[in-house]
Amino acid sequence: MSVGRSSLCLPRLALLDPEMLYALPVGIAAAAGMDALSHAVEGYLSPRASAFSDMIFANALAEIVIAATGGGNGHAMARALGGQYYVHVPA
Repeated sequence: MSVGRSSLCLPRLALLDPEMLYALPVGIAAAAGMDALSHAVEGYLSPRASAFSDMIFANALAEIVIAATGGGNGHAMARALGGQYYVHVPA
């Protein structure tokens, strides 16, 4: 339940450590991922959406990650299926 829009409720610091996920039970880690996805979709569909909240911004950040790390098996399979069957397979 929301407690309002007070600036007292906003964090001053966020620790973004993906290794902390290893200490969580699998169900909780999966739920956190789904929560993050729902935040992105809700922000995109919000009447207060802006260029910052647009999914294209999130896509740009994801592309930066792929450019730095290379694609994984999902992208490799999508390319093979797309080339063979001339379909777009999101990966």
